Amino acid sequence: MKRHARARSTFSLAAPLLGFLTLANFSAAVMGIAMGTAFNTSAVAQDRPVNNRPAENGLAENGLAENGLAENGPNKNAPVGNDSPSDGTPTAELTERPGQADSSNQWSQSTARLSAAQTKNAKAWLENLTSGEFAVRERAAENLLGLGEAVVPLMRERLNQISHPEAKMRLGNLVSQLNQGNLDQRLEAFARGEDVGFEEWRIFRIMFGPSGASRDLFIELKVHYPTLVDAFDGTPRDLAMAMDDVAKAISVKRKRLPAPLTVADAVALLLPVGDDRVPLGEGYEDEMIRVLQVAPASQAHKDPLLGRAYVNLLNAWIRRSTLGNRARVLNFAIQGKFLGGYTLAKKTLSEAKNPQTIAMALQLISVMGRKADARLFVALLDDETKLTSILSSEAKLEHVVMADAAIAAIAKLYGMSLTDLGHPRSSEHANYGFVYEQLTYRQFDRARLGGVAKNAKQDDEDEEAEPFSMAKEREKAKQRIKKLLEQDGLIEPQEAGPISPKKS
Repeated sequence: MKRHARARSTFSLAAPLLGFLTLANFSAAVMGIAMGTAFNTSAVAQDRPVNNRPAENGLAENGLAENGLAENGPNKNAPVGNDSPSDGTPTAELTERPGQADSSNQWSQSTARLSAAQTKNAKAWLENLTSGEFAVRERAAENLLGLGEAVVPLMRERLNQISHPEAKMRLGNLVSQLNQGNLDQRLEAFARGEDVGFEEWRIFRIMFGPSGASRDLFIELKVHYPTLVDAFDGTPRDLAMAMDDVAKAISVKRKRLPAPLTVADAVALLLPVGDDRVPLGEGYEDEMIRVLQVAPASQAHKDPLLGRAYVNLLNAWIRRSTLGNRARVLNFAIQGKFLGGYTLAKKTLSEAKNPQTIAMALQLISVMGRKADARLFVALLDDETKLTSILSSEAKLEHVVMADAAIAAIAKLYGMSLTDLGHPRSSEHANYGFVYEQLTYRQFDRARLGGVAKNAKQDDEDEEAEPFSMAKEREKAKQRIKKLLEQDGLIEPQEAGPISPKKS
């Protein structure tokens, strides 16, 4: 109730933004996020790695698609996220608040749909709003207000059809009056758990559940992002328009800091991009990443009540992120261990041109993938594209190349330690699998400190020391990796080369 009180106190400052909204596909889209059946999730499910790694962020391996809840929807009594009670005891606020009313309550009349006769009259009165006679316009306005909020969709449709500035402003003011009307009282009743006829709540609760925390989140969205909430039953075009309004509102809010950005701000940004039919631009995504990285949004995935649905939204966005922001999104997915990054990383291997971005995709797959994913890296085992350069103590420039990253990624998928391939311990990383900038070899480190290094096959007493070569060390590591791939049938066995005779 405290959260609602804060949201309600700012309602008078939240002017409704108008647009032509029609009943269409967003309800199915939101349900698709919740149920794991929309946004091409079948393809995602097929690509999802199956391994023994622990589930992250409440997305267990047994049935939760990377951007969907369990098939039967959210279980309000089930523990959610990493902070859930281990004994499965439901959290107190997981159930609806007491005091829910039957749908035929005092709020039903204000939200009832127009009859055929009322619709016909409303259209005539909307025409009369542009009349040249003041008395005709006034009677039309009074009649429309008498119909209540049910006439708002028709009024919004009319707003998109008229071009006269004065008439447009007059109609916009009427919509504002109807929207504000008794909304404060309805929000107060809704926060107590009553059914006040918010049709959008029917859609929203499928994804976020019926908890009190979910109601508070819905209220904040309803107050600060009304066009987005209205677009829940709209077309992709409606969502795109709401998306623009959300971006503008967030931009204004960021300029007024220290006003804190909230989880509702992050959810408002994420909701439209869950629908693949809604265009996603780099500028919008850039703003979204900034909000997602700031508390409390950065910690929302751990919330025991809202965390699972929030992660689903994140994964739906991550999976379709723009190429221009790809490196940042991959890094975001790695740090949060969001499974949507796995699908994105595989797409990146064929879409990205930047070597460092491709190397980051290798890192992500190396920690989220499975052995069979090693076949994705076979073509990179001979790739000499430079990733970074290192200067030795002898002023010799050595390069870490894409092949080094591919070798390391396959090694991690096979559970190998990179030190077994001759890499230093600093090349290992708990979250990223490996640090490609550190994929030198221990022999190189010795060379930087002491000049030359000996070949491992040489006898210290009988053989002369050879200068260190990254290329030679890389070739030895690559041959070890190829043998593993041959054993699993991921590559064809190589023909044995000529055997060099041993020196006497």
